[in-house]
Parts: sequence; structure tokens; C-alpha cells
Amino acid sequence: MSDLSPPTTNSLEVELQRGATLQSGRFVVQRTLGRGGFGITYAVHDHRLQRSVALKELICDGAVRHGGVVIPPRHGAEAFAAAKERFLREASVLSRFTHPGIVRVYEVFEEAGTAYLVMELLEGRTLYDQVLSRGGPLTEPDALDVAQRCGDALAAVHAAGILHRDLNPANVMLTSQGRVVLIDFGLAREYTIDETTPMTRMVTPGYAPPEQYALDARCGPPADVYGLAATLYWMLTARAPTPAIDRQTGTPLASPHRVVESVSKLVSDGVLDGLELNPAHRPQTIEAFVARIGCSPGATNDQAAAPQSLLDRDVTRVEGTRALPSPPVPLPVPPSVEPGRRKALLPLFVIAVASGALVPIVSLAVAALLVLPMIATAGDAVVYVRLKRSGDRLLWRHRAALPGYIPVRFARNVGHVLMAGVPALLLAGATVATSLAIDSITSTTTAEDWVLRLGGAAAMALLVLLVVRDRLQFRAAVILDHVVGYAVDEGRLTRFGQGLWVVAALFLLGALGLHPDPWPL
Repeated sequence: MSDLSPPTTNSLEVELQRGATLQSGRFVVQRTLGRGGFGITYAVHDHRLQRSVALKELICDGAVRHGGVVIPPRHGAEAFAAAKERFLREASVLSRFTHPGIVRVYEVFEEAGTAYLVMELLEGRTLYDQVLSRGGPLTEPDALDVAQRCGDALAAVHAAGILHRDLNPANVMLTSQGRVVLIDFGLAREYTIDETTPMTRMVTPGYAPPEQYALDARCGPPADVYGLAATLYWMLTARAPTPAIDRQTGTPLASPHRVVESVSKLVSDGVLDGLELNPAHRPQTIEAFVARIGCSPGATNDQAAAPQSLLDRDVTRVEGTRALPSPPVPLPVPPSVEPGRRKALLPLFVIAVASGALVPIVSLAVAALLVLPMIATAGDAVVYVRLKRSGDRLLWRHRAALPGYIPVRFARNVGHVLMAGVPALLLAGATVATSLAIDSITSTTTAEDWVLRLGGAAAMALLVLLVVRDRLQFRAAVILDHVVGYAVDEGRLTRFGQGLWVVAALFLLGALGLHPDPWPL
């Protein structure tokens, strides 16, 4: 039976004040640790067992404390009852685990019109606070170490048939004892593979996958893979990823490798794989994602301590804010990644633009239907082989041989290039129409030629940029990275790179000296 007797405090404040007691004086409040999305957390002293613990109290927006009893707003009574059910479920979930990477729950009780969760008191700071206090991202080894430990804890959670569903930097604690601990299981739910289950629609923007925005969604381990990848993105860049719902409407997501040039390509590509909008395209298990970023799953918090650089001073904290703001000083996006990268990519761009200036329609058609889809498909094949070698499994992909996989991806890339290239196609059509109009009203070909040159070049440039820059939709950048590797060595052009410039110069001279033709027949 629930104990609804009020705590011995007459405070009218929403938060319990220092000295307030619960459970007939057993728990004495010492200070407030933080306020999260589902309640307030206090540091309290347990007089019965003579130890300090953390006490999480369920509080909803608009609630008041009268005579020590929590009273929800009249219009929110049903929502508060549902929140209490979730709160008690969190206690049930956490009580199953004794893993060092999961916050330990000692007991739960109801009192004063609400519910309380008694947990271990973690000495340290949240990952979110740690990155902000540094004023910049973690080093890649430190970030991977934390990600691996989080992954180890999540693997244990998934093995019990539970999803965390709210992994973000504010819900990861770095303790002074060297542990990396997952906290705040308020959104945790049991799941069944391949079963659509109604889920609570509460998200932390930037860290929640798109399927979590739906009321009836098929959620599984890939949802937590997204959260872990987003948290690793924050560690590597000190930036929150673009929210999934914004990315679905076209807002781009910069790769970690582009934001911070010291991030390796392997890790950057692995993070982007974990942040795929389609859950079927992400690594399907936490272990697969950890392997994808180059770590070995299975290392626990007891086997090794967190690097000392992660905790340069002790701060006691259990809950962080759910609204994760941008860091105070945004990091600049470097114009290039590898030294001399532009020396290799610029001649390729010049060749494409010059081809558009010479034969606008044919060049654009060949680029959209053949060249760009082939480059993107080759990149798909490289990533496919890389994932297969890492032991990853991506639903139907691992059941298809590479020869059968390539034509499917090529057809998919052709369709996506055509959709992405609509502005370029419209520009090319307008260019040809303008040149025909000029041809009908004047005998000189000079104006007509320059309209075709400039319009065709602009259309080709637009098409190429749209495809190459969209790393999440196309894998063209994977092949371009190989081209850069052949063309540039420590910032200097190789013979291959010099050859690219010669070919680019010839194409440019042809575009300027020859008469352009929209469709040579």
C-alpha cells in the first residue's frame, strides 16, 4: 500500500529544501543536484544505512507543494498519473541490473503524492558538462573510450530486452572513480523484434532517431545506436547533431571529419552510419556499431578506468538538462580536410563544368544517368565490403552477394541524382530555351554561345555540388577520397594529380574556344 504521509517540511517551494525528511526521517535532504525532464534529484543522507544516496523525485510542470504534498495541476492529473507509471517502470528497469555502467537503484517508494527513486550517488560530472568545461571536443581516443563503455552498458540493457531511448550527453556520467555510467531510464521500454509497439513520444532533439517521433513505431536496438552515434558526434565535435526531423526536410548534417579535421575517416564514417535516418541502414546492434568505429566490444568499466583527462576536477551531479544547448563557442568548419585536397578536387570540378559549357544537354544527361550514379555506387560497394569485413549485418544487405547488390544501388542512385538534380535540369532547360529565343531574333551567334556556355556550366556545377556534398544520400565522397589519395601526397600533387590539371586545362580551353552545342548529332 502506498505511503502518502507528507514529509516533515512545510516548504511551499517546488523543490525540497535542505533538512526536509522523507520516510519518517530516514532520508534527509542535503542539497539539490539537478532538475531533468522527469523530476528533481537531491543528494540525501540515509540515516538507517548511514550512507549518502541520490533521491529522484517525480515532479511535473505546474505542480505545487502544499503542506509537503505534491499536487499536480488539475488539467494535468491524468498526465501526472501516467508519468508516475513511467517513473515506477524506470525503477523496475534499473533494479534488474548490477552492471558498473548502469546507475544502481536501491529502492523506490511513494510518498507525499508522488514517487521517489533511491539511487547511488555518483561523484563526477555529466558528459555534457565535461565537454562544455573543456571548451571544445574530446580527443578521438577519449571519445571512443567513452563510446565503447556506453556501448558495453547498452548491450547489457538490450540483452535484457530493454531500450534506453534517451541516450544523450546529459545522461552519461563520468565518475571520479573512473566509471562511465548511463543514467535517466525514464523513457526505457521493453521491445520485441519486428513488432510495432506504441511508444511514449518524448524526444531529446538531435539525439532521437526519426522513428522515435512516431506514436506507433517499430523501435529496436538501432534506435539506441542512433543515440550512441549522436552522443559520439557531440564528443568529437562539441556540437549537437542536426535533429532528425530537420534532416528529413533537407537540413544537412556535417560529418565529424569535416567539422574537426583531426577526426579519422573511419570513425567519422562510422558515426554517419549510426546516424542514418533509415533504421535499416544503421548497424543493427550496439556491438556492430562499436566494431564499426574501430573498437572491440566487451570492455567493461571495472576492467579499466576512464582516462584522467576526462575528469580534471570533481563535480557532483546526477541529472543534466534535457534541453541541450549549443556550446558557447562554435567550432569553425575547416574549408578542407586533407592537406592539398582542393588541388585534386578542383580539376575534376573544372572538367565537369567545362563539359557542361561545351554540350549542356548531353553532358548533364550523362552525368545524371551514368557518371555520378556510378561514382556513388562504387562508394556504396566500398562501404558494403567494409561493413561485411567488420562483421556487421544490415538486414537484406548481408543476404545479397555484391554482384546483386550493385545494380540495385545503381538504380537507387540514378533516381536520387535525378531528384537532387531538378534545379540543375530546370536551369539547363531554361538555358537552351533562351539560346533558341536569341537565335530566332538575331543573326549573331556570340550571345547565343555565351548563354549556352554560362548556363550549361552553371547547371553542371549545381548538379555535381548537390550530389558530392550529400554524404548521407550518396557515397560519392568515398571514391573522391581515394582520388585525393592518388593525386595528393602530403599536400603536393603527384604525377596523377598533375595529369588531372592538364586534362582540366584542355577541357577549359575547349569550352572557351569551341562553339557550344546543346545536343550534338
